[in-house]
Amino acid sequence: MFDFERDTLLPLIQRGDTIIIAVSQIEINLWQEYDVRVRQENHQLTPLRLDEIKEVLLETDIDSHHAQTITFGHPKILEEFIAHPKWTEKEASAYANKYFLEGFPTDIKELTEKASIFPVFDIFILRKIMEDETDDDQEDKTDMLTGYNDKINELTLRWIVQFDVQAGAYRFTDDAVRRLISRNTELTLNNEFIRIHQVAAKYYQEEAKNTLYLAQLFVSAIYHLAHSQSGKSKGTPGAICLRWVRNMQNKWFGANWEQVLSVWESGNHAVSEEIILLIGSKYYSKITELLSENKIRSEV
Repeated sequence: MFDFERDTLLPLIQRGDTIIIAVSQIEINLWQEYDVRVRQENHQLTPLRLDEIKEVLLETDIDSHHAQTITFGHPKILEEFIAHPKWTEKEASAYANKYFLEGFPTDIKELTEKASIFPVFDIFILRKIMEDETDDDQEDKTDMLTGYNDKINELTLRWIVQFDVQAGAYRFTDDAVRRLISRNTELTLNNEFIRIHQVAAKYYQEEAKNTLYLAQLFVSAIYHLAHSQSGKSKGTPGAICLRWVRNMQNKWFGANWEQVLSVWESGNHAVSEEIILLIGSKYYSKITELLSENKIRSEV
């Protein structure tokens, strides 16, 4: 690689009249030559929008909305879907899971599949869903946390996850990748998928009692609560989420409602889309109204 950099890239860069584009699944930043390092930039390709998917599918008979549902706009998975237009969600997700996690050690692959169920996550919630809570050996728990940290570092090096400073937690670098892996987990390990959301809902609802960190925790609490109630007969996920927000309002005294509302409305678009699909636009709007009212009251 360094020979290619010295003999090919460096002369082209020094000429100053060439743009070099390289595509990789991970960040490319291990350059030896200074002139290459200072001029190189990494730009993450985001999932394709619906209009972009329509453009890609112009010469096919594939419905763009269907393609977006199947692939979440990921270019590679869309390419494969065009070649296999009869793919179901299960088949597309299985292919994606194999493609993105190929070569991963079994333990890291398992952790990645379960972490994909979270919009954002930290080491402590991973321990809760991965380990037996009846184990009280503190030394073992410390070793486990160290082990999870090492695995997350490995995923960071592979550019699967990154640390989100604003959220104070880790997240997948590509939401389409997360959603495809998560859907595969849901379709192949449904009971485990539901169990993890139930554990996560309880965890984030409890953590959200801390008003200081409400902005970082509110979306995750709603997301997992909605998932944990999906498919149940007693009340809709939207009604249950709205009731939880109403019941908690008086306990969130002093919350930064402007920040909470901003994250709820203008945060991760893919997560907002998922929440709307889970609870419905009516309940999403009602929760937004409550947050807006709390913001206005806090400003008086």
